[in-house]
Amino acid sequence: MDWQLQLITLYEYVYHCYHNELWVYSQRMSNNSKPIFTDVEAITIYLFGLINKHRELSDIYRYTCNHLLDWFPNLPAY
Repeated sequence: MDWQLQLITLYEYVYHCYHNELWVYSQRMSNNSKPIFTDVEAITIYLFGLINKHRELSDIYRYTCNHLLDWFPNLPAY
């Protein structure tokens, strides 16, 4: 499986899990209840980074900035 298909598949899986089960545990109680960069995107990036053997958050962020910015254009600053 190429990395693009792997990323899309992972995103779909995380989206499904988040909206069917996980949202209850991370419900937002603030004015920012609909952020531009979603929890699903954050979880997907984190898991994709781990799959690609990046263990530190800074490494995952750097990898995302260098390789996945077209896929996640609303990535916030670290």
